[in-house]
Amino acid sequence: QQQQQQQQNRRVASVPRPAESSGSADGNSAAASGAESAKTPRKAAGKAVAAGAETPLATPQNLVEELEGKMHKLAKKEDYEGAAAIRDELSLAQVDDEAKVLQANAEMYASFSRHDIERMKALWLEAHFVQCIHPMQRRASGYSNVCASWEKLFKIERIRQFSVLPEDVSISVRDSTAYVTCTELVFSKGQRTPIKSMVATNIFRKVGGRWYLVHRHVSSATDAGVGFGDPPPDVSDPEA
Repeated sequence: QQQQQQQQNRRVASVPRPAESSGSADGNSAAASGAESAKTPRKAAGKAVAAGAETPLATPQNLVEELEGKMHKLAKKEDYEGAAAIRDELSLAQVDDEAKVLQANAEMYASFSRHDIERMKALWLEAHFVQCIHPMQRRASGYSNVCASWEKLFKIERIRQFSVLPEDVSISVRDSTAYVTCTELVFSKGQRTPIKSMVATNIFRKVGGRWYLVHRHVSSATDAGVGFGDPPPDVSDPEA
């Protein structure tokens, strides 16, 4: 029995043991590799989500169109969940931009009603292509000329008795450009009933995260205070 036990012990001892150090290193390396590979798609996904979240707010048109294209492709593949996620990103971005455009539009009418030339100047993009067309006036082109047209307008005593409020406001935002159309109600001081109404188009452009006026065109509305039998307005009086 002692001989059998000794032989069994020899056989057990002769079996090579795995190198614990190398096995541990290989195991750690494999675990680290697996963890890294698991993190990699998450990192990529995180970057994709971040890019997707920022893209609708970016100004280049092709970025928004790319997202819209992906949304339609996902819908065709019946991946409605993915398409809905992109749609929601675009919608949130658009809602945010619409609010900022409406705020800038309201600031324009507040500046107009208070005849504050400095506030009005700050609303316009300092560029050569901006334009402003007051009723019965020639087109003012370029930032300096546009600002000069407002200065001239605010110096007219009769205009300084007016305040202007927008009504029936409609807005359309596409990428870095926004179109606002509305009816302008012109009030004289102390009166609650508008003395006339105008129709206006205000166009804004997003630059550096802020919306600036780049175009404004105002003309008489069909229900304006001046009718067919009334004398024509003074052409030297803008917004008349």
